[in-house]
Amino acid sequence: MKYPEIMKTLCCLILTMSMVCFACVASAATGRKQVLYINSYQNGYAWSDNILAGIRERLRESDYTIDLQVEYMDAKKHPARSNRALLKRLFANKFAESRFDAIICSDNDAFQFMLSYHDVLFPGVPVVFCGVNDWQPEVLERQQGVTGIVERLGIRETLETALRLNPLKRKVIVVGDPSLTSRAIAAQIKAVVPDFIDRLEFSFWENIPLNELLSRSRNLPDDTLLFFIPVYVESEGKYLSAGEVVEALYENANVPIYGAWKFLLGHGIVGGHLLDGVGHGKAAANMVLKILDGLSPADIPTAYGAPSGSVFDWKVLEKFGMDIAVLPFDAQFINRPELTYQLEKRVVWTVGVALCVLTLFTLLLGASRNRALRAERELALSRAMLRSIIDTIPQLLYWKDSDNRFKGVNRRFADFFGLSRLEEAEGKRNNDVIHEKQFSRKSDDLDRIVMDRGLPVLREILEYDAPDRPGMVFEMSKIPLHDDKGNISGVLSTAEDITARVVLEQQLIQSQKMEAVGTFVGGIAHDFNNLLTTIINSTELALMEIEAVDAAEDVLRAKLAAQQGSQLVSQLLTFSRPSNRDAMRMDAAETVTKALNLVAPLLPDSIVLKRDIPPDILEGVADPSQLQQVVMNLCTNAIHALKESGGVLIVSVSVDEGRQRNAQSGLAGRRLLRLKVRDNGPGISPNVRDRIFDPFFTTKKKHEGTGLGLAIVQGIVHGHGGHIRLVSHPGLTLFDIAIPFEKGESAPVISNTTNFGGEERILFVEDDPEQLVLIPRALSLLGYKVTAVQGGRAALDVLMGGTRFDMIVTDFDMPGFDGVELARTVRQLFPGIPVILVSGGQDAVAAADGDPGIIDVLMKPYTGSALAERMRRLFDVDSNA
Repeated sequence: MKYPEIMKTLCCLILTMSMVCFACVASAATGRKQVLYINSYQNGYAWSDNILAGIRERLRESDYTIDLQVEYMDAKKHPARSNRALLKRLFANKFAESRFDAIICSDNDAFQFMLSYHDVLFPGVPVVFCGVNDWQPEVLERQQGVTGIVERLGIRETLETALRLNPLKRKVIVVGDPSLTSRAIAAQIKAVVPDFIDRLEFSFWENIPLNELLSRSRNLPDDTLLFFIPVYVESEGKYLSAGEVVEALYENANVPIYGAWKFLLGHGIVGGHLLDGVGHGKAAANMVLKILDGLSPADIPTAYGAPSGSVFDWKVLEKFGMDIAVLPFDAQFINRPELTYQLEKRVVWTVGVALCVLTLFTLLLGASRNRALRAERELALSRAMLRSIIDTIPQLLYWKDSDNRFKGVNRRFADFFGLSRLEEAEGKRNNDVIHEKQFSRKSDDLDRIVMDRGLPVLREILEYDAPDRPGMVFEMSKIPLHDDKGNISGVLSTAEDITARVVLEQQLIQSQKMEAVGTFVGGIAHDFNNLLTTIINSTELALMEIEAVDAAEDVLRAKLAAQQGSQLVSQLLTFSRPSNRDAMRMDAAETVTKALNLVAPLLPDSIVLKRDIPPDILEGVADPSQLQQVVMNLCTNAIHALKESGGVLIVSVSVDEGRQRNAQSGLAGRRLLRLKVRDNGPGISPNVRDRIFDPFFTTKKKHEGTGLGLAIVQGIVHGHGGHIRLVSHPGLTLFDIAIPFEKGESAPVISNTTNFGGEERILFVEDDPEQLVLIPRALSLLGYKVTAVQGGRAALDVLMGGTRFDMIVTDFDMPGFDGVELARTVRQLFPGIPVILVSGGQDAVAAADGDPGIIDVLMKPYTGSALAERMRRLFDVDSNA
């Protein structure tokens, strides 16, 4: 090669190498990516640490240079919702100049935080979530640029495995806490409860201190097992991890513990279908890499991270004597001792060879006439065993030939259709054995379908309505039978009686319907209470300032009408959220007598009222006004039933001191108040009996009733923790009511002052603009110094300003920062300031229960004078103390 050509080639080579180096540098510059990882929990929590390990492992394998920024929300130790706002401000300052290519958020708290503040903190940055177990698919419709991995737990499979390992267990206790994640997991467990009806009874322990948790676990019944949701527990100022809590439970509990997470394995759980955090994290990292490659989150479908297999702790299985033979063949184990084969291979091989020689020798000896006889006996034994198995199956089982004639049935089939011998059905058709024609015809049709198509028919629902067994429901499955050549030779059928299950499903549907109506009524009542509060206080203020007598009467009439509306709302709330919050020590005989005195004038001459009320009935604790309402509603219904034919109405009252065993669940051995209302009218027809407690259902004519009477009665009885029983046929209708009637103690005496005014400083907190004007105005007329603010956060701003208040009156249901949260914050920052909680629904009573800062709960609608009376009594009691 000549010199110029050599120089030319060398220059080209240098140019090519320069371009390659430049491309590598450019690739390295453009390949560096910024990824933010927000962890719901803290460093050291095994589940999320495994997720992070999986993310890091997968990202390291990629072609990108990735800077992974890790942030911890610490939501297990500090679950308060107010912390989210603090984190938002922290992230806004911390990442004001940062630009991320993608964000990963693990578990529920981080995911909810990102849904709330994504557009504010990181607009346009793609988000990949993982570890989320309260998934709602409609979230992606409202939030763009989000995809991820949903945590799908193997709860149902693990419980099925637990029942195989522990066939005598009948109860499951779920241990959790009130955190967002724990509640979401508990919801998943509750979703599978219907799959275990009649097999397992579920109960939930939430937020129980560690010492009490361990104490309870030491003496659990033998038919119980524990299911552990990962929780952090505070003990003596220190936090115990989920693994440490499980280890403590394992050392104390006398029953096995199950879970759904692999990181708990080795700490005391038995095992099961466990979810692995490392695999979860790798799947999330794969989605991030697809986004970095240019895909949009909308093009990456949401995935479901399910358990990869069954893993068990051999040591725990041995402790509770569980049979591993029932486990899947591919089950894996930890803490399993080394197999003998692995320890002494030479010995095992020697024994194995010897056994093979002996087996061969035995087979040679068995090649004789005795071998045939033994096989015949074994065949006969197998047939007898098969017949025993078939006859013990609870389903109806039978098989037919290709001509649709019976070839055999099991004992359950013969007993059900009245056959004295099993052989009696052989050679017959359906019509010869099954006398319920419609059931027989539909079964024949299914047989023909199976034989024509050669495919099974599974879980067909057939009704069996014979005179001796009316209203039965069967779930029938049929599969084709084949001969040795593969041709269809007949049909094998099974029929399972599912009547009880159908009835339970109908009851569940009815319960869900009642719950939906109750929720609807409660919502209406809440809004209606706010309106009534405004109307009542406006009229009260007008009455305090008006001078014209006629105008005062008109305003008073409007106030009385609003108070009647308040009573209607109270009835609606009694139906939707029954409660005995106003229970007090009362005389049952006197209370029922007063109610009957109101009913007596309504009776026509054709109806006789008889009272069976002994004078020596002891006192007890119940709500007297609600008890009177029960008596009046039941008597009014009886009067309506008797008004055409006349008759006798009998009301009786007694007290059961608990010496006799009571049939109602949960009332055995308790002191009960028994109220019975009976009449000798025409009775309640069966088609009406199942609906009489439904709200707004009535058999009365228009303008004669609303259909709320018996629904309210049922709500009052259930609110007292009691039961109501109905017996009805022509000539008798009996409502038998039993409610707990403990003796209790007399209420403390409070002075009956009529002067409700005062000079104390009151902070009034409300979100309704009209009540912010009316209530402070009414209190000011009575001398109080009132500061009115709209919303809980505005109230905190006023308190932080230094003004000292003698009492805080706050609404419960306020957006963003409700009354209970305000009371708890005040108790921490300004201890000693009493709080009165105001609400239009019973939810506030439960929410305020146990909070020492809330000294009273006032239900809407209310008047300014009623609030002043309540305040004055509380001030007087405090000063006397």
